[in-house]
Amino acid sequence: MQDDNDLKKEASREDSDILSIWWGNEIRNLLQTIKHIHSHKLFHMGLNKMENYVVVDDQIKIINIQSSFADLEDVENTTKLRTLRIDDLKALRNMLKERILLPGVPWIDRDYFFVFFDNVKYEYPTFVNKLASHPFLLTHEKRMECFRNIVRRSTNESKLKGILDGKAFQRYRNWNRFGEMSSRFKKIYKCSKYDGECVLDLVKFLKDVDLDHPSEAVDTEIMA
Repeated sequence: MQDDNDLKKEASREDSDILSIWWGNEIRNLLQTIKHIHSHKLFHMGLNKMENYVVVDDQIKIINIQSSFADLEDVENTTKLRTLRIDDLKALRNMLKERILLPGVPWIDRDYFFVFFDNVKYEYPTFVNKLASHPFLLTHEKRMECFRNIVRRSTNESKLKGILDGKAFQRYRNWNRFGEMSSRFKKIYKCSKYDGECVLDLVKFLKDVDLDHPSEAVDTEIMA
């Protein structure tokens, strides 16, 4: 695999708070590759080690698959199978966390992505798909689309507001920086009654910005 320092530069080249498009694509591809390996009744059991990855034609490939279902004493033990699958995913997470994605550098979106690997409430295929579609891995455009979908899919606004008012989203309160907005954003802001202290209203504002000016929404920093 290429030099660690080169990979770390690539991870943050575009923006210190937004993952580079190349790394977002590659991590999604790695997650789907692991899922594909598991679908063939194989495990890797070494994805925490850098020597098990190579770069070919600017794409990261997994090598040195080490084990299969046939190696298990009880191939019918579904709990054990799930544990081994999740262990492979977490090994990838640990490699990214310890070697690639700027360890030691504060990066909230990255840290939330890493924490999601410990979420065990989903069935395995759904779990992999949710990891691969995590906002941390998305492009600017897709991240903005998330705000639109959050509002559109919410069937209980009061419940959503309660979640967004929680401790996990405290840093997004006091988001009203009207003086720093572009003139177009100010126009949108004035057209609706947004509460600059409410995170739900921030989500609604970003949704409205994306609907009115999608190209500007991804190119303009709305908040710090």
